[in-house]
Amino acid sequence: MLAPAVGPTNRVLELTNGTVTLTGGNLAMGITNTVVLTNNNVFVITGTNGLKLTLTPGSGLISGSFTHPQSKVVTSIKAVVQQGQTNLHGFFLGTNLSGQIVLKP
Repeated sequence: MLAPAVGPTNRVLELTNGTVTLTGGNLAMGITNTVVLTNNNVFVITGTNGLKLTLTPGSGLISGSFTHPQSKVVTSIKAVVQQGQTNLHGFFLGTNLSGQIVLKP
């Protein structure tokens, strides 16, 4: 992956507004949140499940967490930006099943 050029308006993803969806991982039903990616590669997320995502621009790696609605446990998320696209994909672990996280415009 090539790191974005240095500057306040160089987003890693070619998107401003998107939708984050979490599925699987012992969720009774999927979770969907709206997200805005700011000019300095910070995710601003709307939702009630405490979803947080942090992007490392140089590598495209994303770490985060959310409060699992069934277990009430703060659950870690790992994801990666798909270079040259507007998406990210990743995973989280439920009590005995893995789940996926997807961000799309």
